[in-house]
Amino acid sequence: MIKVSKKARATRQLTGMWDEDNRPQTVEEMVLPSRIKNIFKDVHKTGIEQNYLFYGSAGIGKTTLAKIIQKHYSLPEELDCSTDGGKAAFSNVFENFANLATFNHKQKKFVLLEEVDGLSLSANKSAKKQLENSYATARVVATTNNPSGLLDATLSRFVPISFDLTKSDLDECLLQIRALLKRICGKYG
Repeated sequence: MIKVSKKARATRQLTGMWDEDNRPQTVEEMVLPSRIKNIFKDVHKTGIEQNYLFYGSAGIGKTTLAKIIQKHYSLPEELDCSTDGGKAAFSNVFENFANLATFNHKQKKFVLLEEVDGLSLSANKSAKKQLENSYATARVVATTNNPSGLLDATLSRFVPISFDLTKSDLDECLLQIRALLKRICGKYG
């Protein structure tokens, strides 16, 4: 049997799936400015009532927030537009999933479009109609680092939310980071 020192075990614990173990599970756990948190603070009770476009720098929490929202829908679908942004894949998600009614007419489906700026031109052109047709049955959150990669007609079907931090956002988030680090340090000793 191989002996593993306490230090090696602790290092493995910290480097293994540290980021996944500490990924926020709720809106409250996220480091985000209140201007964003307040919009989604009751998502666990109400879901979302509109389609949203989360945009901003990489690694700032767009996909994490989208996945927190996604957890509150029993019928989620996800499309990574950077790898599968062709019209056929995009249309398939909407025609064979999002547009179909559920047994409970009050229950909405959820579609996460990651890196939506990766849509092909033909998918981008059809997005406006697909988003309009699915509005009664599904809610969509799209993420992108570059919203200018979308056609204006597509952008018009989303409520845009910038994740880029202003100076006042940064000050607010630094306080949240301090509390987060304190919680994580308490967890790992």
